[in-house]
Amino acid sequence: MFKQYGMIVETIGKIYPTLISSYIIEDEELTELICQKSLQLPQRVWILTDLRNEVLDRIDEQISDNVSISEQYQITDERKKTCLKMLLNANIPIRSGGFHLKTYISEQYAYLGSCNLTRGSLDFNKEAGIVFINNSQHQSLINLFQQFWQKCSKDEVIPDSNNDGFRLRSLFHNSQDKYTNYPNFLTSSQYQRDLIEQLRNFKGEVKIYSRSFQPSAEIANYLRLLNTNIFIDSSISVINQNFNIQKIKYLHAKITILGNQIAYIGGINFNFGDSYSHDLMYKTTDTKEINQIISKLTSLHL
Repeated sequence: MFKQYGMIVETIGKIYPTLISSYIIEDEELTELICQKSLQLPQRVWILTDLRNEVLDRIDEQISDNVSISEQYQITDERKKTCLKMLLNANIPIRSGGFHLKTYISEQYAYLGSCNLTRGSLDFNKEAGIVFINNSQHQSLINLFQQFWQKCSKDEVIPDSNNDGFRLRSLFHNSQDKYTNYPNFLTSSQYQRDLIEQLRNFKGEVKIYSRSFQPSAEIANYLRLLNTNIFIDSSISVINQNFNIQKIKYLHAKITILGNQIAYIGGINFNFGDSYSHDLMYKTTDTKEINQIISKLTSLHL
């Protein structure tokens, strides 16, 4: 469940994913695999990502001349640009729209978790995700991807012949289109509401794994009354001093566990503010699934 690189390479190399959503795409090896597989698949490959202005502004042709951007960001953004151009050259349709979602879906398998298609995520970040194999949850993820594509994408990414790069072309959707909910797959706002409802009557241990920790005031009040253990990435500053917060190097997993009753796993950090992006957490009350997640937690501490 928590070994990301081998699983995702296998997914792309052998399982033939046709639906891909990654907040960041900057791994050229995996991008080349995606391009190769797209030529073999009659149903093609479809990609959702995030290319909002603050991202796109850094990956134009003038990036090497922009002294305000750190060298690390320049290298990263050049990789993003290279990967996007590879995908466009392979005629793979790409849409942007504030997608923080990390899911990789084929006809038989579906992954939902915290892992982006970046070398950092695949090589040394401590990630977590769950794989569904040809079951109802797998079909729900397919339906959700299609819904994000059709109703939530803001732009399509198209080649830009003038700059030998790409640009965004705005999409327009029917404002009356309704979002179909799936009870086991929660958006950020649904995740927050569900947590409040569950914590209100919960009496047990809470474990939270997240890159950062910024609970709402209401959730924080509930957590202070419980045996709450929080784990965040070592590079993140601790704001909430009155919580038991431990730091783990390169932690990028997003997991919340309420005793042995409920577990959430996916791509949403434990941050609840005004900003919004499209993402999902899988909620389970299945004892077997919860125990499987708990049994893998030690790997995040290594």
